[in-house]
Amino acid sequence: MKDWNIIAGWEKPENTNRWFITWKYSEAHSPGVLQEGIVAGYIAGYSGGGTFEVEPFWSKIALKKDIAQWEVLDFCTEYDNKITFEDAEWTDDLESLASDAYDIMWLYNDEDVWADTDRVIYKEGSMPVTVKPNDMFYYTSSEFGEDMLEIARKWCEVTGLTAGPR
Repeated sequence: MKDWNIIAGWEKPENTNRWFITWKYSEAHSPGVLQEGIVAGYIAGYSGGGTFEVEPFWSKIALKKDIAQWEVLDFCTEYDNKITFEDAEWTDDLESLASDAYDIMWLYNDEDVWADTDRVIYKEGSMPVTVKPNDMFYYTSSEFGEDMLEIARKWCEVTGLTAGPR
């Protein structure tokens, strides 16, 4: 799990996953100095009407030098680029990362519940979480800055999730 990033939020009382994103930078597609790069992983969460999304993804992100803000240039799920509306193109490297991310996602969410009910639910005791008074509980693998949280919110939005990291 080295170098994997995770941002997740679940809602009480049923431990419903609102968003779960795990990703890693592609060594084949990321420069040493991170001003532009490609990440791949998995995203899951509630999309409304009792439905959940569980999608592999890759995303190209870049730093806008003029305003020092990150932007999402591409966000591809299995078939579609949600930014450019073109067909998604996956490399072997990105597919391998997404496959690994799928396994990581189910370390923290109950895959049996997903198979039986199409719901994504927190797997009790799988990670230390921070409980907030608003009936939500959260996990992050590190302290992410506002710029990374903004990218994660954009990923949730284009995937169709109803919530994202705050």
